[in-house]
Amino acid sequence: MISSGKKNAFVLLILFVGLSACSPESLVSIKGELEANILVVDFGRQEISTSQVEIVPLRSVGLRPVSINALSVDAEESPFKFSKKGFEVKPGQTHNLRIRFEPNQSGIFTQVLALENDSNNSPNISIHLSGEAYNPCSDADGDGFGDGCAAGPDCDDTNGRTYPGQIERCNNRDDNCDGNIDEGFALGEACNVAIANDSAGLCVLEGIMQCTFDEESSSCSLLPVED
Repeated sequence: MISSGKKNAFVLLILFVGLSACSPESLVSIKGELEANILVVDFGRQEISTSQVEIVPLRSVGLRPVSINALSVDAEESPFKFSKKGFEVKPGQTHNLRIRFEPNQSGIFTQVLALENDSNNSPNISIHLSGEAYNPCSDADGDGFGDGCAAGPDCDDTNGRTYPGQIERCNNRDDNCDGNIDEGFALGEACNVAIANDSAGLCVLEGIMQCTFDEESSSCSLLPVED
C-alpha cells in the first residue's frame, strides 16, 4: 500500500513531467495560428459604379479559435469594401474574407487592408489592394470617340464628322483632331488668276487661296477691287 506522502510526491512528479513537455513550440500552437496565403489582391481595370468581389481565405491552423478584432484600410475614403465586424475562426476551419472593389470615380487606387487578430504567429496581417477605375465611353456625337471610349478621346464631341483619323477638309475646322486647321490647303497664300480679255488679251490678276464650296480643296479667288 502506497503511503499518503509517497502518493502526493508521485502526483507532483506527474505534473512536473507534464509541464516540462509543454515546449515553447507547443505553446505557440495552443495559442492559435492564422494562415493567410493571399496578401496581394489586384482587381484590375473596371468601369466606375460597377462591383467586383475577391475572396481572401483565412485558415486557423492552431489548437484554439483565432479572433479577428479589427479590419481597416489606410485611407479615410476607400473604393474597397468589406465587413468591419470582427469574427472568429475555429481550429481547422477557413473564413473566406470578401473584399469588394466598388469605385465611384475614375483613377488608380492602392491601399492596405490591416487585420488585427489574437493569433501568436501573425497578429497583424497586411493585405495590399489595388484596382483601376475608368469612366464608361461618353460619345455625344456618335462617332465612336469620346472620354473613356476604346477608340480614344474626341477633340469635338458635338460634331460626328470630327474625330482622330478623319480626312481633313477645307472648312475652318480641325477635322482630324491633330491640332491644326485646314492644313495642306495653303489658305491665305497669294496667287494669280488669268482672265481672258477681248481687247487686252490675257489679264493676270492677284488673288488669295480660299476653300472651295464643296470643302474638298482650295482655289485662287480674286481680291476685292478697291474703288
